[in-house]
Amino acid sequence: MAQTDKHALPYPEPTAEARMGASDIQALAEAVDARLGGALVIASVADEPVANDTTDRLNLTVDDAGSSGVFENIGPNSIRYTGIPTVVATVYVAVTWAGNAAGSRRAILLQNGSVLVTDRITPDAEQVTNLFSWPTELSTDDELALDVKQTSGGSLDVAIARFRCVVHGIQSV
Repeated sequence: MAQTDKHALPYPEPTAEARMGASDIQALAEAVDARLGGALVIASVADEPVANDTTDRLNLTVDDAGSSGVFENIGPNSIRYTGIPTVVATVYVAVTWAGNAAGSRRAILLQNGSVLVTDRITPDAEQVTNLFSWPTELSTDDELALDVKQTSGGSLDVAIARFRCVVHGIQSV
C-alpha cells in the first residue's frame, strides 16, 4: 500500500492496466482541450436604432480575429456553431442603450429560434446595460441570435453590444 503525502492515508498501488487506462483518458482529454478548449466567437454591434415597442434582431458582426473557426456568421443576424456535437458553452451578452429614463430595455438570447433567456431592466436617464451570461449545450448547426426590445416611447439606439460564446468541452452522453 502507498500513502498520500499530506495525511499519510493508505491507498492501493494502481495496476499497469489502470495506469494505461488513465494515460489514455488523459490523452483524450488533452486532445479535446486542444480542439475545443476555449473555442469562442466574438461579435459586436454599434449604433443600431430600435423602434419603440418592437423586437429587433441585432445585426451581429463577427470579429474574425477573436473567433476560433467553429462558428460562422449566417446572414447578418445569426451565428452558427459548426464544431463537433454536443458541447457545453456559455454565452456572454452586454447590450448598452442610449440614455432615456422611460420604459424598459430587454435583451433576448435565442438558440435555434427559441428563447433561452430574457434580461429586462428599468433604465434611468444615463446609458444602461443589459448584462448576463447563460450556459447552454450546442450541437452542430445550432444557431444563436440576439433580440432586443425597448419601450421608451420613441426610437432608441443600442449604443454598443458585445456577444461572446465560449465552448468549455464535450457534453457527456
